[in-house]
Amino acid sequence: MTRTLIGLDYAGVASVKVSTDAYDPATTPDTTYGAWLYNSKFDPIRYCGAELIADAGGAPDVQYFPVGTGESDYQLKITNYVLTYYNFRNTWFDGLYYSMPIFSKKIVSLSGRFSGRIVRQYFGYEGRSGYLASTGAWQPGWYSGYYNGTENIGNGTRAWPDYDNSANPSGNLVLQVWNLPGNAEPIRDPPLDPVSGQTSVIIDSTTCRVAKPGYDANTASESELAFDSSVLPIKVVAANDVAVPSGVSSVPVGAIPDDCLVDVHFYSGSNIYYPVSPFLGASDPSIGAEYWLSGGQLHFDNSYGECRARYMVYASNNTGPTYGDNDVLRQFNDGTRDVVQFLRPGAGADPSFADIILDTRWPALRIVKQGYIPITADGYQEWSVSFDAGGAWPFVKYMTVHGSHYDDRGENWSAMIREPYVKRLYTNRPGSAGGAAGDTTYCRLSSSEARFYTYRGNPVRMFYADFEDYDNRRLSYWYDEAPIQGIRYYIFGIPQP
Repeated sequence: MTRTLIGLDYAGVASVKVSTDAYDPATTPDTTYGAWLYNSKFDPIRYCGAELIADAGGAPDVQYFPVGTGESDYQLKITNYVLTYYNFRNTWFDGLYYSMPIFSKKIVSLSGRFSGRIVRQYFGYEGRSGYLASTGAWQPGWYSGYYNGTENIGNGTRAWPDYDNSANPSGNLVLQVWNLPGNAEPIRDPPLDPVSGQTSVIIDSTTCRVAKPGYDANTASESELAFDSSVLPIKVVAANDVAVPSGVSSVPVGAIPDDCLVDVHFYSGSNIYYPVSPFLGASDPSIGAEYWLSGGQLHFDNSYGECRARYMVYASNNTGPTYGDNDVLRQFNDGTRDVVQFLRPGAGADPSFADIILDTRWPALRIVKQGYIPITADGYQEWSVSFDAGGAWPFVKYMTVHGSHYDDRGENWSAMIREPYVKRLYTNRPGSAGGAAGDTTYCRLSSSEARFYTYRGNPVRMFYADFEDYDNRRLSYWYDEAPIQGIRYYIFGIPQP
C-alpha cells in the first residue's frame, strides 16, 4: 500500500509525494530516503527514449530523417552500403538538455534477447595476440564536434548493428538515451530553497504540473519542473534482486508490454561489477545471461553457473499517447491494491505509458548520489564513493570522459564520452605481458560504496607485427588516442518490493 500527499509537507513546502504505507508523507523527513516512491523535491530522472539499430537490408544507400532533410540539416542519417551505419545528431532526441548525455548501446539478438556477451578480437601476426572485451569496446562514443572527412555529425553519436565476421547481421543494437549529463556539466536547474508565495503545484482538468522547489509552476521551463504532462519522470514498473540458476528461468514482472526497457546487473557474492567482472575468462565471463520480456515474465538464459540479477523494468515503450476525456487524477483498484494515477490531460480511458505521469504502483527512479571524478594519474588507480541508499538497492551508471582527438586518418572531435568497458590483452605465448588495457574501467558496487578503477596509460593493443617479432618475442603496442580524463557517475536507488 502507498500514501499520497498533494500539498504542504513537514517543511511547509508545496509538494507531491508518494510514500510506502509505513510512512506519513506529510511528516516524514525527505532524508528518510527509503520512504519515498516519489518526491517532487528530488531532482527527477528523465529518459529520452530508445532507438533500434537494425540492418537496413534493401533500403536506399542513404536515408535522411526527418524526411526532406539532407546532409546539412539531418537529425538521423542511415547509410546502407556493405554495412549499415546510423548517425544520430542531438536534435533527433526531443527535449534533450545536454550536449553529451548518459547513454548505452545494448546488443539484442534477432530473436529479441539482450546479451552482454564478450567480444574476442585478434591482432597481429597470424592472430596470435588480441584482447577480450565487454561490448562497449567496439561501439563509438558520443561526440562534440565530430568530423571524419566525409561524415560531419557535430554533436551526436554513431552506431551499427551487431555483425559477424562475414558482415551479416547477427543481432541488432538498442541505443538508450537518458536526459542526464554524461560529462562534467552539472544537472540543469537543481532544486532551490522554496520561495514564499510561489505556486508550486497546478493540478486541474487541463493542467498537471509541479515545479521543483524554488521555481514557479506558472512560469517554469521544462528543466525547472518536477513533472508536467510532457515532462515525465522515469518510472520503474518492476524491480527486484533475484537468483538466476543455470539454464532457462523466469520471474514474474506483471502485465506489461514485452517492449519495455530493462536494465540488469548480474553478479555473485556481495559486490556488483559494472559493466562486467574484470576477471574475464579465456573466452567469456563466468557470470551473466541473455534476458528478455515475454508474457509478463522476465526470462533468463544462463550458460554459466548460478548468479544473481538486480534488474529494473522501465515504464517506457513504443506506444504513443491515447485520447479521450479522462480526469487528470484517476483512482481505482487494480484487483490487489488501490492505485492513484496522475495523467496527461485528455488521456483516454485506457492510458498508455506516454499518458501516465505518476502511478503509485511504480516508483520513480531517484539519484542517491552523483558526481564527477577527474582522472589525472596513469596506471592502476581507484576511487571510492560512499553513499547512503536509505534502504533502496543501488544501481550504477557512468560514462568515461575524454578530450579532443585529431589523427592523420581524418577522424576528429573536440570532446567525447563513451560507455565503460573492460578489456584484457593477451598473447598465445606464456609469459608475455598482458592484463588490463589502458581504456579499461569498471565499478565495484556494494550497498554503501561505489569504487571505480582505471588503467590510463597502459597499452590498448598488444601484438606481434610479423614472424620475426613473434620469433623474438618482440611486441608492438598501441595506446589510447583519447585517454580518459574523468568519470561521470550516478548511483540510482531502486525501492525494494
